Amino acid sequence: MSYTQLTQDERYPIQYLSLQCTVAKIAKQLNRHKSTISRETKRHCNQGQQCSTEKAKRQTNLGFRRPFAIDASRIKYFA
Repeated sequence: MSYTQLTQDERYPIQYLSLQCTVAKIAKQLNRHKSTISRETKRHCNQGQQCSTEKAKRQTNLGFRRPFAIDASRIKYFA
């Protein structure tokens, strides 16, 4: 299963359409799966359904990094 992030150009219609359309209609219009749109709105929309494309852009630029893992072979360098 492949995964591609939403582009900024795809996020703007979500911001606008989330005020008046269902997730299924937005997904059909953007040719994306409705679960993708649902995840996007959960991450970047508040309770009043106002989406923030700027918040989404900041989070994408920062990236979601995993915590640094220190295994046994590296511990001797930190001790």
